[in-house]
Parts: sequence; C-alpha cells; structure tokens
Amino acid sequence: MSIILKSKSNKRDPGFSGVAGFNLDDLANRASQELDQAQQSAAAIIKQAHADAEAIQKQAREAGREEGLKDANEVIDQRVKVAVDTAVHSRLATLESTIDELWQTEQEWLQQWQRNTLEIAFEIAQKLTRHAIQNNDDILIAWANEALDAVRGARKITLAVHPETLSVLGQQLDRIVRRPGLPQETHIEPDETVEPMGVVVRQEGGHIDLQLSTQMETLAQHLGLKSDDQ
Repeated sequence: MSIILKSKSNKRDPGFSGVAGFNLDDLANRASQELDQAQQSAAAIIKQAHADAEAIQKQAREAGREEGLKDANEVIDQRVKVAVDTAVHSRLATLESTIDELWQTEQEWLQQWQRNTLEIAFEIAQKLTRHAIQNNDDILIAWANEALDAVRGARKITLAVHPETLSVLGQQLDRIVRRPGLPQETHIEPDETVEPMGVVVRQEGGHIDLQLSTQMETLAQHLGLKSDDQ
C-alpha cells in the first residue's frame, strides 16, 4: 500500500466527461438518403442523355445524315458513362463515410464499456475494503505503523484518530506511539474530523492521510474515475 504525503497546498479534482450517445438509425437513414440522391442524379443524367440523343436523331433523320445518328449514339454512351461513374463514386464515398463513422462509434462505445466495467470493479473494491476494515482492527493498526515509520525523522508527531477508533483501539495505538525509533513528542489526538476507518499522522509542514475515503479518492484519480466517498 502506498502512502500519500500531503502538503498544505490545495488540490483540484480532475474533470470528467461522458461519451455522447449515438443513433444508428439516423446514421443509416442519412446514408440511405445520400444513396437515393446519387441514384436520382444518375437517373436524371440518363434521362437527359436520351432526350438529347432523340433530339439529335430527329435532326439527323430530317437532314438525312448518318453522322447525326452516330453523334446521337455517342451522346447516349457518354451521358450514360457519366451517370454511372457519378453514381458509383457517390456510393463509394457514402459507404466509406459510413464505415468511418461506424468505426468511430464502435471505439467510443468500447471506451464507455471499459469505463463502466472499471467503475463497477472500483465500487466492489470500496465495499470489500470497508467491510474488511470494519471486521479487522489490524488493518488500521498497520496503517498507523506505516504512517509513523514514514515520518519518524520528524521532531514532533501527532497520530489523529476518531474518538470511536480511540475508544476501541486505544491500547494498541498507545503501544505503537511509544515504540522505539519515534520522537519523544509523539502522541495520540482524538479528532472527530478523522473518519473512523482511517488515521491521519501530522507533522510540521504536512501530514499523511490514511483515511479510507482519501485513499479511495487517490485510487479513483489514478484510474480516471470519481470515488463515491468524494
């Protein structure tokens, strides 16, 4: 377990933002509309090509020229080719755009799923840890020992605990503050601002906060989550 040595400076919680929802029906409808427009455009070009060809053929028949008929056929072929190329390119562009959007949507949904899974695991860890502390006094004693060892070089140390914690673990806490290696001015202080499931060790210039809520908050920040105890 890591120890968080806090200074007296203020800290800010990181911001969080959720993933926006997506509507696949809207995406499919938009793609369908774009394809319909491409088909309508191609149909209009083909229709106009036939109309132009008929006009040229009529002029050719009236003039009795074979070249006119040939020109009419060339117009039809060219217009149809343009219509087909336009429709194909439009459809390909629409499909590529749709695939890109679906891929992006899948990635964002995957990230949201991973975050939800992590949040559930974090909530379970909080409940298990809280239950373990409530049923095992050795955990708080170990936290107190660890925090005291971290600041044993200080001239004066205060071990702050909740009055309820002191009433239950007073004798054990008294033994650890009197153990060799700690400064002579090491004492226990009841403090109602300290939660029952935790200890706070104070020294000049800072403190070590081993309250459960503080440790879970720190873990949540490392995981990019928010702790329920915040």
